[in-house]
Amino acid sequence: RGDVRAANEWMSMAVTRMEEMGNENESLSRALEEARANAKVGSSANAEAISLRNEIQRIQRDADASRISVQNDLKAKDEQISQQQVTMRNLETKIQEMSQSLNDVALTTAQTEELASLKKANKEAEEWIASAVKHVDTLTNEIEELKAKYAYLESQYRESDAKVIELQNSLSNMSSEREEM
Repeated sequence: RGDVRAANEWMSMAVTRMEEMGNENESLSRALEEARANAKVGSSANAEAISLRNEIQRIQRDADASRISVQNDLKAKDEQISQQQVTMRNLETKIQEMSQSLNDVALTTAQTEELASLKKANKEAEEWIASAVKHVDTLTNEIEELKAKYAYLESQYRESDAKVIELQNSLSNMSSEREEM
């Protein structure tokens, strides 16, 4: 961008210089015309007109050479500017690509961290479920054991109840026999 600014400043200076040379050329052309008019007046004026004509031709050659030089320099500067603009566009594209890559890496890192966190939470949940299943199995076994004990105790109760009834009947029979006696 600094080169572009320098090229613009140089172009402005070159245009100004060319305008100055054009003005000088016009001034000398007028002086030549005046010299020609005065040449009719005298031969000393004729020598001055020849000198002025030579000076004008020299200035025109210098102006032409300067114009060609300026045009060549402008073409070279334009090519440099064009190349620098292409380079800048390429660099901007690379910067955008790198920025996108960094964003992708950041996303990937965040996703990796989230995945690790989810895996850890999943493992903890699996361990909790395994523990809960084990606890349920233990409770189921205890219930089965208690059911078996209940069934046994219930059968014992029925047997005892039957014996109590039998004993009561026996006692009742014995009491009745004793009363009869």
